[in-house]
Amino acid sequence: MAAALPLGLAFGLIVLAILWRRRAPAPHRVASGDIPEILAQLQVSAREGNAGVLTIPREGAPEGEGVRLRFSIELGVVGLDWVPRGPGDAEDRERIAEMAAALGYHVAAVDAEPAGHLRMTGQGIAELGIAIIRDFYGIAPATRIAMVTVGFAWDPEARWSQAGV
Repeated sequence: MAAALPLGLAFGLIVLAILWRRRAPAPHRVASGDIPEILAQLQVSAREGNAGVLTIPREGAPEGEGVRLRFSIELGVVGLDWVPRGPGDAEDRERIAEMAAALGYHVAAVDAEPAGHLRMTGQGIAELGIAIIRDFYGIAPATRIAMVTVGFAWDPEARWSQAGV
């Protein structure tokens, strides 16, 4: 019986360790002004599929719910995906597309459905992301937004964007 206790404890610790490692990483908290640096670090990573995904908070919704703004590398090009997450997002889709096109960005509907996501590319894509956050969604510049990264590590102390990358 005494030997079973340490064995059971060891098994329990192993299970906890596995579950701990599988847990989703905690999101970073970034301001819209961090977007040029996020893009610079994404570009330095230079890997297809890498992304920085910001979740735009929805009033009254739980943390982590809301539209996703995904800065990603697809076919070697850094772009911005507007990814709807809820029923009210479909009505914003056309207005986001119009806004991006009016500012000179290429806009492609990735999904044909009315609530499908949009892919936007062009020079200065960081400025478009900032404009969507601040002007379209009315989020103040100092407000921190949840961000997770895929394929690269966000370093809030690095300054690749100031190095001309």
